[in-house]
Amino acid sequence: MTDDESLECGRTVESVCETVDSEPDAHQRDCPYCGEVRERLKQLDRLAREAKEADSSLEIEPHVRRRIVDFARSNLRRGADIPVHREPAATVSFSEMLIARTARETVDTFPGFTARRCRVRTIATPDHGHQILGLSIGVVMAPDAVVENLDRSVRDAVIDAVARKLGAHVAEVDFTVEDVHYG
Repeated sequence: MTDDESLECGRTVESVCETVDSEPDAHQRDCPYCGEVRERLKQLDRLAREAKEADSSLEIEPHVRRRIVDFARSNLRRGADIPVHREPAATVSFSEMLIARTARETVDTFPGFTARRCRVRTIATPDHGHQILGLSIGVVMAPDAVVENLDRSVRDAVIDAVARKLGAHVAEVDFTVEDVHYG
C-alpha cells in the first residue's frame, strides 16, 4: 500500500481538503471519490459551525483540534481490505482503517506519544493461512517522552493489540517521529 490518505483516483484526501473552500476543479467535479470526500468535509464544517453557534464560548485547544481532524480524515474512507487469514474455503479481511485505528489507539495510551497516521502493508505471503503485516506509524511526542519506549513498550503493545483485537499477525512496526508537541 502507498499513502493511507490516497483515494482510488490517485488524489489525496489532503489535496481535496485544501480545495474544499473553492470551486472543484474538472477532476473533482467528475470524480466520485473526490466528490464524496468534499461532501464529508463540508458536512464536518457545517457541524463544527453549528456547534460553535450553539455555544459561542466554545474554544478548542490546538491539540484537540488536531485529534478531531485526524479522526475525521481516518473516517473519510475505510481503505483497502487487508486479508489477515486465508483458508481454502474462506478469507477473513479487515479494512486498512480498522487495523490502522487499532494501532493508533494503542500508541495514544502511552504518555507522551500521539499517533498521527498509520500505513498498513503486507510483508509476507500467508504462513499457515495468516497474512504477515507491517505497520508504519507517524507519531508526535512530548519533549520529555523517552523515544526508546517506542522500541521497548509501544511496539510490543501495538503488535499485541492488533493480534488480540483483530487476530492479525504484525511482524514489523516502524515509527517515524513527525513532530514534538510542546504544551
